[in-house]
Amino acid sequence: MSAFEGRSTYQGSKRWTFGWMLATGYVFAFAAMTLSNPYSMEIGCAFGCLLSGLMIQAWRSAYFLNQWDAFLHWVVVLDIFLEAILIPSHDHWGFLLCGLAFGTVIVSYRNHQLKIQTAG
Repeated sequence: MSAFEGRSTYQGSKRWTFGWMLATGYVFAFAAMTLSNPYSMEIGCAFGCLLSGLMIQAWRSAYFLNQWDAFLHWVVVLDIFLEAILIPSHDHWGFLLCGLAFGTVIVSYRNHQLKIQTAG
């Protein structure tokens, strides 16, 4: 049985708790990687592991509206891992724009899905 099987008809959670925790974790992870540059890989991997654990908890508590909602949240966690491993030096604050873009996409998608679910 697939992890996403049977979730497409679920109405999902209208809570935003995990989304706020993910956004806060994203900003803190990149701020910490920028401020403590020599340890950015360790910090990024630690935050990635922490947020992965929270992601699993969110999945188990049926937080996500559907598989795309879960995927969009997972991309944010994956970004932290990839940036920590592939980019050795974080010396600017451009990650805030990336976080804003992630937030815009996730909030827009969730609001759209919630409108569809309440209308139908």
